[in-house]
Amino acid sequence: MRKLVIMRGAQGVGKSTFIKDSGLGGHVLSADVLRGVLSSAVLGNDGKVSTDQGQNPRVFPMMLDIAGERMERGETLVLDMTFESRQSFKPWLELARKHRYEVACVDFSGFPVDEAVRRDAAREEYQRVGEFRVRATHEAILSNPLSSRDGMEVIRWSPDGSHADELAAWLKEPVLDLSRYREIVYVGDLQGCFTVLAGPDGPLRDGFREDTAYVFVGDLLDRGIENGEVMRWFVDGALPRDNVFLLWGNH
Repeated sequence: MRKLVIMRGAQGVGKSTFIKDSGLGGHVLSADVLRGVLSSAVLGNDGKVSTDQGQNPRVFPMMLDIAGERMERGETLVLDMTFESRQSFKPWLELARKHRYEVACVDFSGFPVDEAVRRDAAREEYQRVGEFRVRATHEAILSNPLSSRDGMEVIRWSPDGSHADELAAWLKEPVLDLSRYREIVYVGDLQGCFTVLAGPDGPLRDGFREDTAYVFVGDLLDRGIENGEVMRWFVDGALPRDNVFLLWGNH
């Protein structure tokens, strides 16, 4: 389904754990994972082993490319990054609009920063970013608060775990029950061809039956020579009906 979940929060707040516990691990796209693919952990001047942040110029364009491919297929997508500034959301929201995606941000800015520091210190050495970085990220996020005007649903972390229920409710798609109809008629790609559908010899020449559900599964418009007739007929006669359903095609 065309839904994008953006995780926002400092290192150590539990974003990756939350993704796993929410059953979304199969949909995640993580900057840390891509850094690990592009480079092994490196030994720094301070004698400590850490993730190679020098890969970032390659990581973020790669993430956008991969996300674009997934969105073209209509896949659910979860982004696991910090998203410190409001500006960092911009390319992802533009990509979501291009592919007609709904967007929700799970915002961990309310998570206690001292606990995030403790968790970061408990990680394996190469995964740690250090107390200074955790607190700096936390402060940057707090100085860039989100609201519903940012073009996405904002789900805020709560100590009672209610944010998990909010996300589950947002992700849930209603099941369409057509059992009240006597039959279901599926109409394939029209591609701008009106006569074959509703003309003198078309299956809908006599209009719609009240006891039947009609599901238009493909493109209404494109290559045919009657695009105007198809659109006028659909808007005037089909769209207002409760027993007509349209799957969104690419035309």
